[in-house]
Amino acid sequence: MVEPADQTRVAAVVTLIELLSGNSPAFLTEQLVKLQIAAAKLPGFWSGEIIAPNGAHRSSWELVQRFSTEDLAQSWRNSPVRVELLEALSGSDTNCQLKISDRISQDCEAEVATAIVTDLKPGSEDLFFAWSEKIQTAQAKRPGYRGSYMQPPPPDREGVWASVLRFNSPAALNDWFASSERKTLVEQAQSFVRACHIHKVPTSYPGWFPHDELTGEAPVLWKTAMLVLMGIFPIVCLELLFLIPHLKQFPFPVRMLISLSISVGCTTYITMPIFIKAFKWWLFPDKKRAVQLQLTGVALIVGVFALQIAALWHAKP
Repeated sequence: MVEPADQTRVAAVVTLIELLSGNSPAFLTEQLVKLQIAAAKLPGFWSGEIIAPNGAHRSSWELVQRFSTEDLAQSWRNSPVRVELLEALSGSDTNCQLKISDRISQDCEAEVATAIVTDLKPGSEDLFFAWSEKIQTAQAKRPGYRGSYMQPPPPDREGVWASVLRFNSPAALNDWFASSERKTLVEQAQSFVRACHIHKVPTSYPGWFPHDELTGEAPVLWKTAMLVLMGIFPIVCLELLFLIPHLKQFPFPVRMLISLSISVGCTTYITMPIFIKAFKWWLFPDKKRAVQLQLTGVALIVGVFALQIAALWHAKP
């Protein structure tokens, strides 16, 4: 079972810019965007938000930049790039006085979002509204739900509705997408939905492989295939040696069902949890060392295959 992302590890650099005098200058927003992009290039960057002045804080801008660990957040807070950008922001306009403060916070949850575009069949709006009420009510009751956004079709795209769904972690979002309740609701929409596009990368082996805790993305397919093959190969070999000879009295389909049931069960609960934990660094490599880690992982897997073959070399089913 995939463990939910550990939210206690997420830390944010919260930067508050207060406009003490003058009008809110255009360079302020430009500089905030530069700060956002600079942080996004760093390892461990989780998400970021630029929060414009609103309500009682009409002169205060807030920049929240989340990282996977407090050390990475602190490293960005003290980085020369950030210091230089903030100094440029402070001294770029003598007619505008700013007060800039920042802090490290672990109370800012690292939300993730999925964009959904639904293309309706003509005349299906009422059915869509009734269905939307049901699915939005269901997802709002899920653990980790943080809200949703719904937008009607633009003038040139009649019947195309857009929505954004937010959860507090990739694990919580994935749990909702994999739930039987959502699958049932999606099936109910087939009669009036022409097409649905979801900006979310699924895994080919649901329930086995986790998503990247930072990006929410699944590992690439060739890596998951190699680990599955490495996990199931020795199990099948052992079954041919010790199980199949004792099932000769059963019809062929029954023998295969028993064999495959054992293979899938052992792979799911024994070999895959071990291999996923051991090769997590290879499934989601550090971008700065991606090539090195890719080659190291492939070499190790080839070595494991060689050991498996050597161990079974003289076996005779």
